[in-house]
Amino acid sequence: MIPGLTIQDKVTQKNQIHPYKSIISKISSPKSKKLPKIVLLATNVIHDDVLFSNGLFQNILNLYDLFDSIQYVPIILYDKKPDADKIKLITKHYRYILPETVIKSEIPIYCVIEIGMTCQEEFRKYLCDFGTRFLKLYLGNVLNIDIEVSTRMPECHFIHHVSGTYDGIYTSPHYNQNREYTAILNGSQLKDSKIAPYVWSDQIFSKFSAGKSITWDTSMDWQNRDIIICEPNLGFQKCFYIPLLLAAEFARKNKDWKGVIKIYNAHNLSKTNNFEKNILPLLRIPEERIQYFLRFTIFDILEQNSGAIFIGHQINNEYNYMTLELMSKNFPVLHNATGWKNYGYYYDTSKWSLSLEILDETIKNHALNTNIYKSHYETLKWTHSPFNPVIQSQWDEILQNTNLELLQTTTVS
Repeated sequence: MIPGLTIQDKVTQKNQIHPYKSIISKISSPKSKKLPKIVLLATNVIHDDVLFSNGLFQNILNLYDLFDSIQYVPIILYDKKPDADKIKLITKHYRYILPETVIKSEIPIYCVIEIGMTCQEEFRKYLCDFGTRFLKLYLGNVLNIDIEVSTRMPECHFIHHVSGTYDGIYTSPHYNQNREYTAILNGSQLKDSKIAPYVWSDQIFSKFSAGKSITWDTSMDWQNRDIIICEPNLGFQKCFYIPLLLAAEFARKNKDWKGVIKIYNAHNLSKTNNFEKNILPLLRIPEERIQYFLRFTIFDILEQNSGAIFIGHQINNEYNYMTLELMSKNFPVLHNATGWKNYGYYYDTSKWSLSLEILDETIKNHALNTNIYKSHYETLKWTHSPFNPVIQSQWDEILQNTNLELLQTTTVS
């Protein structure tokens, strides 16, 4: 053996995860340089102050980071010129362009992905003549939304389905049940409506929480911890009723608990007297144990409730950004997303007694479980990371070849 010779450990080398793209491959001689592949992400203007009021906006920025990391050139396509003062934080990190600029400059566009906005037919036809691909990506539960809007909001005129000639129609994995519906909306066959990988990163959350004091308080006694429910309460998909029933039963069974139940996004409660007349009496706890708040950003909620635990609940909206945001800061959150049942504090509403035991364990012992909770978060984060090579590979295939079979997202350990 030669002294000083490095011998690599084969097990360690085997366990390494290889990046999807090499940095060196991007460096080439001027003669061999190819035109950059520009990908436009079409959306309404994303203002700084609404970024965390709609997960769709974060989705767009996460996809931007993903495409940039696999050597495309992503640019956000806004429908109108934004107020510069309202997008200061956005423009620090993300490029944007307007349709008229695209047309005037004759920039070759590789692909347009309609996410938060549907492009006008004339604009689409113009780019298609130059070989641009158009993809439609649904990141909301469009079937449920359409049912609720048509049955409960007849005054609402919300156009978000404008069919056209698309090279591919995609939806998030947790909306797999809507693929047939999205195909019919766009006059396509089921085989042409596919699944695209779900993407999330804590980069955006970290960028916009810089300077804020957001840390879960491990020192507080469990008896003084509050229970927070902050579903948007816009319909049956994400609603506070189930978490409230669970929290109220916990309060009845634990006489030593002195905390309160806080319901955020409670502005709809005053529209009818159903809650006061029919729900409150069922809880059998003093009314002062429940506090109501209007809409706040997730940052404000966390800063105001540093020792609290959260309960979420969804129907047909499995993957909730808020769950990941809470876990990233070590805030305990009970969730009922079956796709994430192996992570964190999962509860099944069909097993009520067990759900109550999980709530009991969470509020009393989460401070003892912070390291294992962090390991769950890091694993879940990597599963959906825009920097995960499996996710990158799948999205690269979507951009290159829209005639793929239904993608199956893969968990990477």
